[in-house]
Amino acid sequence: MNNIKLCAEDAVIVGDNIYFVSGESTILFVVSIKDKSISVVGVVPEDFIFIKQAFRRILYWNNELIFIPYNARYVHFYNINLKTWRKSKCLSEKYNESMYIDALVHNDKLIIVGADEPNILEMDLDDLSYKIVNTCFEKYKVAGELICRGGYSVVNNTLYLAIATKNVVVEINLEDWSDKEYNIGDEICGFSGITRVDDYYWISPRKKGNIIKWDGKSGLEIIKLPFELDEGVCYFGGLCADDCYIYIYGLSGKYTVKINRKNGSLDYYEKQYVFLKASSDNKIIGQVLNGTIEVLEQEGMTQVIGLIDKSALSEAYKYVDFGSVMGPNMFSQENDYYSLDDYVECIKQKS
Repeated sequence: MNNIKLCAEDAVIVGDNIYFVSGESTILFVVSIKDKSISVVGVVPEDFIFIKQAFRRILYWNNELIFIPYNARYVHFYNINLKTWRKSKCLSEKYNESMYIDALVHNDKLIIVGADEPNILEMDLDDLSYKIVNTCFEKYKVAGELICRGGYSVVNNTLYLAIATKNVVVEINLEDWSDKEYNIGDEICGFSGITRVDDYYWISPRKKGNIIKWDGKSGLEIIKLPFELDEGVCYFGGLCADDCYIYIYGLSGKYTVKINRKNGSLDYYEKQYVFLKASSDNKIIGQVLNGTIEVLEQEGMTQVIGLIDKSALSEAYKYVDFGSVMGPNMFSQENDYYSLDDYVECIKQKS
């Protein structure tokens, strides 16, 4: 197989470029929106290269890409201009622990939200030291489930997070780290995401339930879906919005929902995304399950086929310690990215 499908967990737009890490490795790629080319930037310097879902979130701040560990162990920073790396201290002793799923920069601090790890961290962006600032997620922890699926809203120094295991939105004060719980909607439902649009919070269902429009206090509106959710299936991955629409994207189910912000009309279409998110310049960026990268804006849609020739990975392999590539909890079989022939070739390069 010469061409490899690149499916990412997240991406970030910087100028005319899209940066992302494949969900099957720690190799960092860049897509040019103008000429639709894909090239390898390098390898995020974890101890291993083939970590499945190593990073579920990428941020851009002060000329740096920030990589938030999901099954990896460190927070990594890449300076786009200087082409240099730095990393935090180790956040976990083990790989593949589904640690953190979302993050934001607030008052020059990096706030990191737990996924399976039931806490919230605050990291200094200068010396990369960090501390646990809130542990309220502990009571929502359910074996085999993520506490949060991702997505947040910040209003007046207050962080709002939707819980995936219960019908709860958590309000966290970003100054004193106190928290408050809101029980919203049907108690048997959990949520896949939350976003603030037009003075309301929009909350997307996870396995079952409907869309919720909430005023942040006691008032809420239930917006019925035009189809039934299959219980036990993580149907929606979350939601995001641009100036015209709110998108609630299909993850394991086959439909993505689109709500018109002006008239409230609801439509849906058959498309599954790996991720879908709003950028700071009012673009919607996502990747379809087949690997196609999409950038949606008012002028239309730009699509880039998420394929790269395997020969383009040879340079990235040079940065990896292949003596440890088959370590504990890592891939122990051949895959599209890495074969026995690749292993032998890399040993030759290192010798």
